[in-house]
Amino acid sequence: MDWWSKKKEDVKSTIGEVKKSNTKQLTNTTIEPTENIKQIFQKIKYCYNIPLDVGNDVPEVIIGFTLDIDGNLTEEPINLSIETGDEMVKAFEAARRALFRCQPYELPTESFETWREIQLIINPSNMMLQ
Repeated sequence: MDWWSKKKEDVKSTIGEVKKSNTKQLTNTTIEPTENIKQIFQKIKYCYNIPLDVGNDVPEVIIGFTLDIDGNLTEEPINLSIETGDEMVKAFEAARRALFRCQPYELPTESFETWREIQLIINPSNMMLQ
């Protein structure tokens, strides 16, 4: 099993545990984001476009990706969400496009190991610029 497949299985397991406990937000069970992750998230807000053709029910996307030391994507981001359907595909594609548009991510090279492999939960309702 490759690295991303294992990560996807880990996420599915975590989501299953969250659903069993009747918790509605996966973010309650994840580690508090580091400043580097917050910086990436804030940057992609400027590049994110909510898919217009999915209405008000744009699903939350869990997207996994790796960065090189210069802050560029090293390979195609993957959808780690367990939901399927047209809305999920469109939501994932919107998140994927934002990641590509906003690179490179200017992050401290001394902490490269902490931000090299990332999983972000992107909730379209949180992507509005404030």
